Order: sequence, then structure tokens, then C-alpha cells
Amino acid sequence: LIQNYLDTIIDDSLVSNYHMEHMDNFLLKEDIVNINYVKIRNVAPDLDFITQRYTSDNIEDIDQLKDYCFQFADRCFLDDVSWVSFSDFIKQIPLTHRVHINDQKKFLQKNKKIEIEDENYKYYIFIKDFKLKGASSPLEYVSSSIRKILLNKRKKDIIYSIEEKLIQEALERNDFKIYE
Repeated sequence: LIQNYLDTIIDDSLVSNYHMEHMDNFLLKEDIVNINYVKIRNVAPDLDFITQRYTSDNIEDIDQLKDYCFQFADRCFLDDVSWVSFSDFIKQIPLTHRVHINDQKKFLQKNKKIEIEDENYKYYIFIKDFKLKGASSPLEYVSSSIRKILLNKRKKDIIYSIEEKLIQEALERNDFKIYE
């Protein structure tokens, strides 16, 4: 019954407004980063192609890099709005380089462009932005959660409306029982 009445399309402006009105509910529980990241074998062709583009904010450069990575990279993040947990991200780089990151805040503040190499791979990391634990979450990071919250609110409103309608109809027909 709820599915018959439920509008599942949630406008971006509703999500944005909810985020603004309830920002205190969306404080980060961990550090997050918005990055361009490429993990590629040392023997891949034309590695200079990556070096020239992975820090770019030009859409055409990033699109060309995505095409290149689709062919040659083992893993990449090249999306404008992909925020990821710093602790999850850091697991993607070699352990020998992870041990040097004691203070995440200091590391994030001092490093934007990072190139790491091990025996098999090259890692290209460009930290476009970061948010520290306790800061307000970026809308892109919590938008799917907000959509679920708004959808759940709609469901509750429909249930309440149906209950009220049923009670009103029962009262009008005098078709109800009171239990004590």
C-alpha cells in the first residue's frame, strides 16, 4: 500500500536543504579525502602521460586519463565527487610508505601530490581536498544517506496519513470499538 503512494524521486534541492538544516547530524567520524589516485604497473607504457594529467582539474585531461587507466591501470579513482575514508584509502598504498604517516592531519596538510614506487607498481596520488574528523561532512559524502532519511520520512508520513484516514472513516460510520 505504501509503495502505491510513495514518490521515490527526491530532488537534489531537498537533499541540499536537509543537509544545511541538519549539518550538526553529519559531523565526520573520521578523516576523509577527495583524491585522484592511480595504481599502475611499472612497465606500463608512457607513464609520463599520467604524471602530466593526474593533478589536472581540466575535464578533458581527466577523461583522457580515465581512458588510459581503463586500459593499463590496476586501480584508479578519478571522480570529482568521490570522497573516501582516509584510513580506507591509505590501505591502497604499500605498507612501507604507510608507516611514515603518524599524524594524518599533518600529512594531509603538507602533502598534495604524492608519487610512490615499489617493486611492481607506481602510485600517483593527488589530494584535491580533505576534511578532518569532527568537521561537517561534504554533501556528496552523505547525500545517499540523506536520500534514505527523506524517503523514510515520506513513508512515515504516508503511514500516518493512512491511519488518520482510517480512523476518520471509522468515526464517520461509527464503526469502531474502544478497549479498556
